[in-house]
Amino acid sequence: SESDLKGVDEFTTILLSEGLSNRGDFDDALARLIEYYQTHPLTVNQDRFRTKIQRNLASKMKGLVEGGDFIKVLETNEKYSQTWLKNASRIDVDYFLGKAFENAGAYAEAGRIYSTVAMARQKLSRATEEEVERKFHEYLPGLSTLQLRKAAMMVEERKYSEGLQSLKDIGKGSD
Repeated sequence: SESDLKGVDEFTTILLSEGLSNRGDFDDALARLIEYYQTHPLTVNQDRFRTKIQRNLASKMKGLVEGGDFIKVLETNEKYSQTWLKNASRIDVDYFLGKAFENAGAYAEAGRIYSTVAMARQKLSRATEEEVERKFHEYLPGLSTLQLRKAAMMVEERKYSEGLQSLKDIGKGSD
């Protein structure tokens, strides 16, 4: 229960949060990570904690989107958008936010988000080393998936020619 080893508290916090996250208890994992980060603001591994917190938020949002709970996705984004998600460069969080807006019937906002995510994804596909690293750490949507989602949003808004163009764009990029 106690150890004199330097950094053992940090190690156990990260290990416990990983276990909680793996079993889907994202709120408890987030609480532990955030509490440790706030009580140890000068920790050597601040970036690791920030990354783990953002990963847990993305995993939580992914699970909520897959479960059809778009309201909680929007609430989670609102709760953390000015703290842990502010200045986050994760592409998947924006994609999940777009899916939540789509499920809420806010097709114009979802389409705007999908376009932004598609542009970020296209830039990423040019930087292969970064793409490989992000594929490991994020839930990256494929370019074809994004084009299909954009087309669906255009159809919902009765912008059929733009939807058709988005469908034609499928396959132009690489997934």
